[in-house]
This record gives sequence, C-alpha cells and structure tokens, in this order.
Amino acid sequence: MRPTQQPINIEVLHSNERPNVSAVFGISSPPSGLSGMIRRFAFKYSENSYLHWLPLLVADRVNVVEGIVEDLAHGKVPNIWAEKGYKAQWKYDRVGMLEKIAAAALVTTAAVFVLSRKSAPKKHIRSAR
Repeated sequence: MRPTQQPINIEVLHSNERPNVSAVFGISSPPSGLSGMIRRFAFKYSENSYLHWLPLLVADRVNVVEGIVEDLAHGKVPNIWAEKGYKAQWKYDRVGMLEKIAAAALVTTAAVFVLSRKSAPKKHIRSAR
C-alpha cells in the first residue's frame, strides 16, 4: 500500500524513469542558484548515465561554495575547522590527520613544482648527412 502523498508546494526533482514523485521527500533545501541549475540538468538524464550522476556530484561541490559565499554576504565567517570536524579528528585520529596533511602538502608541492617549472630551451640536433 502506497503512503499518502506529501503535498508538493516546492520544486521536487525526480527521476525521469519514474512517472510520479515519491510519496515522501525532503524539503529542507530545494534546488536554487547555480547548483540548482546543474541538478535540473542532471535529472533530464537516466539514472544509469554519467550525465545524471557526475553533474549531481558537481552540484554538491558548487552548493558548498554557494553556502560559503552566502555566509560571507551575511557577515558570517564560516568556521571551516569546526564544520569539517578537525577538532574531533585531532583528538581521536591524530596520526590519520597528520598523514592527510602530509599528503596534501606533498601533492601541493608537486603541483607547484610542475606548474612553475620553466620549459628548457630545445636543443637543435643536426643530423649527419
């Protein structure tokens, strides 16, 4: 037996493979802004397509940036340290956190080295004829 349909008074994105909206759905954050546009694009495609799932992953990352910009626009500086749970990680998994920091430093150093390296002038080799 299907549950009673929750009233639809906001935009609800649902799979194009199903004719109806789910009986119950979340309404805490309806799609909005650039991330909402990306989500609307993603839901035009089948769930077995990369054009469905990859844009949804991108939309999640864009939504994080939109949230930070919104916080800054309202005069609130986000506490990234607390929001990402670094205090608890430092307390309960200090070695893991240090490994993560070291790996990030290594990758960043390698990227800076590769990107800042000047290309060496090409030597012209004369062929013996």
